[in-house]
Amino acid sequence: MPRRIPRALLPLLVGALATGLTVTGAAPALATSGPGSAGEPATTQGSAATATPESGAPEPTAPTPEPTPSATGTPSPSASPAPAPTTSPAPSASSQVEIAEDPSLATQNAARNHAMGSTIAANDPNSSAKSARGLSSFAGGLPPGVPGLDVSGWQVLTAANWRTIAANGAKFVYVKATESTDYKSSQFAEQYNDSYAAGLIHGAYHFATPNTSSGATQANYFVNNGGGWSADGRTLPPLLDIEYNPYGATCYGLSAAEMVSWIRDFSNTILARTGRLPAIYSTTDWWTRCTGNNPGFGANPLFIARYPSNISSGAGTLPAGWSNYSIWQYASSGIFPGDQDTFNGTLANLQQFASNGPIVEPMAAPVIGVGDFNGDGKPDLIGRRSNGALLFYAGTGSVTGMSTGYQSAQQIGTGWGVYDALVGTGDLNGDGKPDLLARRTNGTLWFYAGTGRVGGGSEGYAAAVQVGSGYDQYSQLVGAGDFTGDGKADVLGVKPDGTLWLLPGTGRAVANGIFGTPTQIGSSWNTWKVLLGVGDLDRDGKPDLVGIRADGTAGFYSGTWSAPYYKVAVPITIPGVSSTDVFAAPGDFDGDGIPDLLDRTVSGELRFIGGGQIAEGYAAGRVLSQNWASTSQVIPAGDIDGDGKPDVLTTGTDGSLYLHPGTRTSTVFGASVKIGSNWTVYSRVVATGDFNGDKKPDFLGIRPDGTLWFYAGTGKVGSGDEGYAKAVQIGHGWNVYSSIVGVGDLNGDGKNDLVAVRPDGVAMFYAGTGIADATHEGYKPAVQLGTGWNGGADLIGPKDFSGDGKADLITRTPDGTVTLKLGTGTVNGAKTFSRNALIGRGWSIFSSVAGVGDLDGDGKNDLVAVRPDGTVYFYSGTGDAGAVTTGYAKAAVAIGRGWDIFR
Repeated sequence: MPRRIPRALLPLLVGALATGLTVTGAAPALATSGPGSAGEPATTQGSAATATPESGAPEPTAPTPEPTPSATGTPSPSASPAPAPTTSPAPSASSQVEIAEDPSLATQNAARNHAMGSTIAANDPNSSAKSARGLSSFAGGLPPGVPGLDVSGWQVLTAANWRTIAANGAKFVYVKATESTDYKSSQFAEQYNDSYAAGLIHGAYHFATPNTSSGATQANYFVNNGGGWSADGRTLPPLLDIEYNPYGATCYGLSAAEMVSWIRDFSNTILARTGRLPAIYSTTDWWTRCTGNNPGFGANPLFIARYPSNISSGAGTLPAGWSNYSIWQYASSGIFPGDQDTFNGTLANLQQFASNGPIVEPMAAPVIGVGDFNGDGKPDLIGRRSNGALLFYAGTGSVTGMSTGYQSAQQIGTGWGVYDALVGTGDLNGDGKPDLLARRTNGTLWFYAGTGRVGGGSEGYAAAVQVGSGYDQYSQLVGAGDFTGDGKADVLGVKPDGTLWLLPGTGRAVANGIFGTPTQIGSSWNTWKVLLGVGDLDRDGKPDLVGIRADGTAGFYSGTWSAPYYKVAVPITIPGVSSTDVFAAPGDFDGDGIPDLLDRTVSGELRFIGGGQIAEGYAAGRVLSQNWASTSQVIPAGDIDGDGKPDVLTTGTDGSLYLHPGTRTSTVFGASVKIGSNWTVYSRVVATGDFNGDKKPDFLGIRPDGTLWFYAGTGKVGSGDEGYAKAVQIGHGWNVYSSIVGVGDLNGDGKNDLVAVRPDGVAMFYAGTGIADATHEGYKPAVQLGTGWNGGADLIGPKDFSGDGKADLITRTPDGTVTLKLGTGTVNGAKTFSRNALIGRGWSIFSSVAGVGDLDGDGKNDLVAVRPDGTVYFYSGTGDAGAVTTGYAKAAVAIGRGWDIFR
């Protein structure tokens, strides 16, 4: 067994060796253990368990990420769905060196040599640091990100030790250089240079003592003794280690204002000397106590310290001013000597961080659109939590105030934290089912074939197959769809230098054969914070790209299917974007035929951003001089009085039926005429247009008992004529429907039809026969149109609102969302309407809304709406409802909370 050297004796040992003394009984060895299979992904067969945010986090609202896993625990990680990596095996015990834990704080005080984080265990109530904690005791597995470490003079490491550290997976290190203005680490030069030679990205840190000298003085001392910076891509920014005072008062006797001034002095001096703002290492507790939680250092990279008892709880609440951390020190010991750290991103991100270039984060990684993963015809989502749990959200195909667009979560895997990127690629292997790619921090690429089924024993994907290596050269991997036009799904890669590479799909998911030869197809693509394959946004049949900058500006690239496969970028606007937001491209999430975006804010809110700027189809509302107080329903009756102008009927709460004759003047309506009473016997009155084939508009009444009554229009009002003949019963059982509307000639046969919706959202179509009387019902047996029509919604129609000559339908949900269903001129189940288009919000202020025909004589169909107080609004139609321009909706819609559990 290797022998341990107490770290308290290491400075003495170094001094003895320097003076030529012989020391016996000391056989230095670095105790490390290879990663083995720890953290391997494992599926939870058929599990419906869901995720729980960390303690203290706000509970998500259903059906956002689900709380509390089920009582049947997730299986421990195993070789499924990903086999053990084929990278270099862990070194054997004979090549390892064992290092004892850091000495006590008292010993460090006596030596005036403090390691980063040495004061945390005794002071920070939010950490549970334990000395010599081994890898196996990290509950929740290792955190996601790029692994690294930090060391001080208490670790004596040789060049061989550093090669072992690199072989065990470390990619970066911070090395202590100085403390105050009277200490320089005797190990700094060797640690700094040997780690670099072993391939690690390295950086230097300074342990601050703000009560001994000014910030500028200590910054200069630090830079003069190793704390510099170089834009070589291998050097981390200088690091200020500012934590609890090991010698006395926690905040060194400084007030919050004095401490902020000291840190600012140090930071500005480092910037002036090196051209780079220093990173700041601290804890949230110390920052709150000693700076008053000052938010003014958000431009400095944050190196947060928190030692949770369960790694899956994450880095915790960050100090004010930072929405995210760059590096997290999560344990005082583990795989590597010194403290255990992780960089928040990919290796390519780390290299960009070192070079001070813009970090292009793979923003789609925590939550991704995966296409129709469960085979129900609707696009779905997958989210990966920081503890490696993989959650599946089945899409509903509808986004309204009644539907968020997704169902409750199902947990479909664990251990996915070993990957630094997940990519929804579409069908890579040609079997017709969408697949997944996942990349490890070592650059290996793993393929998960989609099964097209989630639940009932299937997690939605087959066991992983390694299909390549070296993919850590890309800062982003983007599922682009069939970008080349050959019928196979392709992937794009962005490198840190900004070059864009096409990875053409082969249709075969085999090792080193999933893609053809990579081809560079662009440069300067690192100007985008995130690049998304969004699908066919401009509706030309070819997949497109959208790039988003940190300031929210965006560019649209129309796909061409010929080299370089995209057109010049066109600026577009994405509403309400912040530099901290993350994005997913889920495809057509709301069922309107246009691909959409999802945006997760730093607060965890999930927002829906509809594809295309959609024309509402009407001008701004205008208040009319009439007041229709006590109106219970507005009925678009057509030309009831036979003067060639469309009219409107209203029913009053007292049972009166009023005609409001259209004038096609600025007043819109003439004086109201009462043409009936006792209409309270009907729970609903429906305008049908010419339902009996006599060229005159008719209407129906539905009683609470479900009987259906037909009123044939006479085409005249006055001189004893009410405008309609005596009622004839033509049906029964119609009280099963919550909404009924005459939809005009929906199926194109020249006869007017009906659509009715049940409370459960099932929509039924009744084709008109053109004959309605005492012996003819006037309609054929019902045919189901579809489901998910939001039971309880109003149906508004029947008119051509889009200007294409086909009858459309408008729905209004109780929350005021107004949606246009564009008719196709035929009836074919769910394909009766080509797509849905959101054309309004806030219409719940009206008690009744009706599509009333062309009231103002401009050739376009209009709307009338009545408020509960009787105020009448007229909305002149524009004839282009649902028309789409390339881009995104003017406003984002919140569809969930608590999505910050995904990292």
